[in-house]
Amino acid sequence: MSPPPSTPPVVVADDDLVMCCFAMIASCLACSAGVSVSEYCESNPKVDGCEEASPPPSPNPPASMSCSIPVSTRPQEYCADRPPLWQGVKQGGTAACKKYCEGFPGCKFFASWAATSWCRLVASCDRVWESSTDDIVAMGCALLGVYGSPEIKSPNIDALAADSTLFERAYCQVPTCGASRASMLTGLYASPTRFINFNTRADQDAANVPDVAKTFRMAGCSAWRQGHSMGETYKAISNGKIYHHSGDNKESWDERGQTRKGLAKATANSDGSLENERESGKQLRAYANGQGQCFGCGWPAWSGTDVHDDGLVERGYPDGKMVVKIFNDLRVAKVEAKPFFITCGFVRPHLPFVAPLRDWEAYERADVQVPPWGNNRIAEGAPPRALHYRELGVYDVGTNPVTDNSGGYLMPEYGLGNPLSEEISRSLVHGYYATVTYVDRLVGHVIGELKSLEMYDETIIVFNSDHGYQLGEHGTWCKHSLFETSLRIPLFIKAPGIAPSRVPALVENVDIYPTLLDLVGIAAPPHLHGKSLVPVMRDPSAPHKGPVFARYRDGDSVRFPDLAYSEYCLRNCWSPETCSQYCATPHPTDRMLYDHTIDPNEDLNRWNTGWNRSQYAGQIHEMRAALDRHRRERDRA
Repeated sequence: MSPPPSTPPVVVADDDLVMCCFAMIASCLACSAGVSVSEYCESNPKVDGCEEASPPPSPNPPASMSCSIPVSTRPQEYCADRPPLWQGVKQGGTAACKKYCEGFPGCKFFASWAATSWCRLVASCDRVWESSTDDIVAMGCALLGVYGSPEIKSPNIDALAADSTLFERAYCQVPTCGASRASMLTGLYASPTRFINFNTRADQDAANVPDVAKTFRMAGCSAWRQGHSMGETYKAISNGKIYHHSGDNKESWDERGQTRKGLAKATANSDGSLENERESGKQLRAYANGQGQCFGCGWPAWSGTDVHDDGLVERGYPDGKMVVKIFNDLRVAKVEAKPFFITCGFVRPHLPFVAPLRDWEAYERADVQVPPWGNNRIAEGAPPRALHYRELGVYDVGTNPVTDNSGGYLMPEYGLGNPLSEEISRSLVHGYYATVTYVDRLVGHVIGELKSLEMYDETIIVFNSDHGYQLGEHGTWCKHSLFETSLRIPLFIKAPGIAPSRVPALVENVDIYPTLLDLVGIAAPPHLHGKSLVPVMRDPSAPHKGPVFARYRDGDSVRFPDLAYSEYCLRNCWSPETCSQYCATPHPTDRMLYDHTIDPNEDLNRWNTGWNRSQYAGQIHEMRAALDRHRRERDRA
């Protein structure tokens, strides 16, 4: 049969192909058992590749060889005189294995394993590291150097992106932490009765739906042949802020790392003060007013400390402590030589904007723009419900120059026609920049560890965010809107055997789950709403999907390449009960239409401004039809 479109045509004799397939099977099974091929075949003479491959694979892999080492060091020796075939397998991975082996009786069972871990191990895609950040800005592009924001110092993230497939138009499903993460990890779109607010739990809103970690663990490297159980299961480790609640879908994970709490876990003294858990006596003043209250209450919205080790130990910043934990996870994975799914959930750049002083000093305060893109008012004609103000308002104002103290008073009220002062706005943007640079350096530490362990080249790495962020755009702060600023995210994926590229297609966080499964050769469960990104990773010009969708609380949004259209429910809602009632009918006038070809900042709502809406009549009809189809399909899940 012909190979996948992305690989060159290969012409080999049938018996050569069969021999090569058998050699790959025998090598991998021996490797997984920790013995040489000759030793494995001595105990399992009936296994294809032992009994039927002649001559047997040579040279034999040493007993210590790990199945996770690069594919070129194992069965390549046997296939060395068939370079066209081997090149096709290396380039095409699991799909190529299946494609080349289908139709050949001797390899029929091998082809049937293409959705299991054995082909995946042969293709050396058995390690997955997912890094997610909270609250990354996206206006036109994500606020990172690699997305065209030269004012941001993010060299390590930029370097990782340069080795990856970067998606230029990626979107979240819900612009708030809990709901967005539940959607991404379960592979389901949000609806009026599912994934509504920041406090969402996937194990409640989508009970019994396997999330991506559970699917990895269930599939693992399990296969049965001649009565023998073979292979290893994935080890799934949750580190940092992955779900919003650390106990959400807890049975999906082998291990769950520390939870995220403000600055660091702390111990309360008898006098009510709080000490750092790693170094007693160092006060965490940001906790003092917020003890026992809501997240953020009484904490300064921005602060800085004089740590010199990136918070890995000295002050116990949660992101720094998580990186130390990940170092150990990776070292254990290296020794165990088992497939893993390790997550890395950075809290920053979420409020409060806490970073080492060196990261504040990386930016001249006078050079910080407020807001960065100048559209500091709500779009003309946008409904007032398009904005949300609550999150920032619970914090205290920080100090200027920056310290780790509160300024002693609550963030002033702000809203339409009543913006925050320039001084406060500049401190907030400055703090955001500093936290991005801090996280960038932590990403660099993890990438450095992967490289030092010689695991970087063979590990699939995903970098994304749960949603975008507003830094004064549209006169508001934080997320919680259907504007481009809240929905646009950074997303790039580094995968072995796939060349770096930039993909212009519209993609979504809900596409990540099926993509990871596709990359490692695990069959996707039927509930998934997303679509694998692997075809566009191999060919950036390939078609992916049509529009992408998002919703927040009482509004639905659809994006086409050049247009964004949003509809709000008949009334505001916060719960599954009220949203299912009020969202059955859209509001007749609370809608938004933006033409990104001439209005990338979304300053003019072409639905409600007296603009000649008829010139968009065709597009509006198409977008509303797409939104209606989407609602029917998502609500059936």
